[in-house]
Amino acid sequence: MTEPRSATRTRTSAELRASVEDAGFTPSLRDVAALAELLADREDAVARNAERALARVGVPVVARITAVAKTASPPVRAGIARLLGRFVAEAAVPAWLVAALGDDDARVRRAAARALGKGARGGDADSATEGALLAALERSDDGSERRAIAEALGKVGAAPALEKLRALRTDDAELARVVAQAIMMLARDAARPEADAERIATDVATVAPVHVILRCRDGLEELLREEIAEKATPALRVDDRARETGAVHALLAGPLGSLSSLRLMMSFGFELLRRPVPEATAAKPRRGRPDGTTAVKPRRGQNDEGAHQDEAERGLIEAMTSPLAKELLETFTRGPVRYRIAWGGGGHRRAAVWRCARAIAQARPGWINDPTSSDWEVLAHEPWREVVVELCPRSLPDARFDYRRRDVPGASHPTIAAALARVAGVRADDVVWDPFVGSGTELVERAFAGPYARLIGSDLEERALSAARENLAAAGLRGVLLSRADATTYAPEGVTLVLTNPPMGRRVSRSAELAATLDAFVDHAARVLVPGGRMVWLSPVPARSRERAKLGGLVLEAAREVDMGGFTAELQKLVKR
Repeated sequence: MTEPRSATRTRTSAELRASVEDAGFTPSLRDVAALAELLADREDAVARNAERALARVGVPVVARITAVAKTASPPVRAGIARLLGRFVAEAAVPAWLVAALGDDDARVRRAAARALGKGARGGDADSATEGALLAALERSDDGSERRAIAEALGKVGAAPALEKLRALRTDDAELARVVAQAIMMLARDAARPEADAERIATDVATVAPVHVILRCRDGLEELLREEIAEKATPALRVDDRARETGAVHALLAGPLGSLSSLRLMMSFGFELLRRPVPEATAAKPRRGRPDGTTAVKPRRGQNDEGAHQDEAERGLIEAMTSPLAKELLETFTRGPVRYRIAWGGGGHRRAAVWRCARAIAQARPGWINDPTSSDWEVLAHEPWREVVVELCPRSLPDARFDYRRRDVPGASHPTIAAALARVAGVRADDVVWDPFVGSGTELVERAFAGPYARLIGSDLEERALSAARENLAAAGLRGVLLSRADATTYAPEGVTLVLTNPPMGRRVSRSAELAATLDAFVDHAARVLVPGGRMVWLSPVPARSRERAKLGGLVLEAAREVDMGGFTAELQKLVKR
């Protein structure tokens, strides 16, 4: 490693103590020995800053710091072990840490065990690490050291570690907790299925109808309700007892595959629990977020383990150990039930996750909490004065939009395109033109909606036309006319339906230039449409577009505000007189 030119001498520990406060400080290799002393500083912040600075040196620090360790004091050796945990993937580091498991000082042994736990599972080298940790566990009689070793085994161990930990008996309550957590992690990883296995069954149904929440973009709820009613199947019907922004509540009396025909639905989940929280433990709501959710602020004296979060934990445990959760998960899952826990307010809350996972494991021993390879997510929301627990599939294949092979910036989400097609309606004589064709999503969704005469797409970008060709072909659509052309001048003949989502990025949508372009487009579309033709699109400047359409002889027949992912646009249906 090339040292900075400014490093003309070795700096003292006192000088380096001041330097490490700078988060961007990168020391010279000649400073490593002095910085190593700071790894054992009485002030934790100084020790952390020194470790961070040494880590910025990169891999060359490994050889230098291990040389320093030969004559270092036990506290410094422990700090070196912690630092080497950042480089455990380097070839020489695991061997050094394994040797440190036999150090005369318990602090060094604990630090070495924790550092080894940062390695990856698998391979001969990791088998050797596992063996060294198991041997260290066998010979240790120090409670803190045994806890560190058990925790590391849970992260890097395999079948031998699982067998040894299951056989371990102890009166140390904290060690028993760490061992139980390690066993859960090892059992979880040992039972992981193949990555491409379909583990959620879509062809079976529960014994009785279940309450399902169908998520959609805000503003499309009524259209999704219409879509469900149009399907008119006994397997799914709208539940009018509950209404929610961005969702439609329904009763599912058939298999999960019954939902695959809904093109406006973004996702779905099952509500396991909804109950009020006592006012004394409810969190005060913060300002609403743009996505419609509400962050929560703990009351005075509450922290991450506050009373309102205790309510969420209790609610999640109650929901996941309920008969409803058992029926849903064991009906719709092929093989062992694998789930992950998430919190609606964000954050990992690892301690809470483990408490919930242990409680669920006691009631449902065969279920596996797996944050990496799970089939289901159980989500605990904490809105004002209530706890809501929802169960959502994670590994369910969704073939509805398989045609979407390529995308372009600003392209429509398929559910938005499907909404446009639904509002437009189906006429067998339709000549459909998308003047901002993008990746072709609107044309595909209109074709899937029903009969038409011709499909036409145009765009100024060749990469958009290329993506549209690929997606249209993947959807099985042939004979679509795609042209590189300006939406304000191109004039295909006989157009009965203009169906499009124009460019409208969050910043772009507010520019005067875009508004003028859309004005020109509305004028031109009014001229291109045949009498009685329709224009269905999304406008980021709705009032201005309405006025422009009126001047061009277009009558507004329907309008609704739709969430576009951080901003809104108006979905308008205009008819030419």
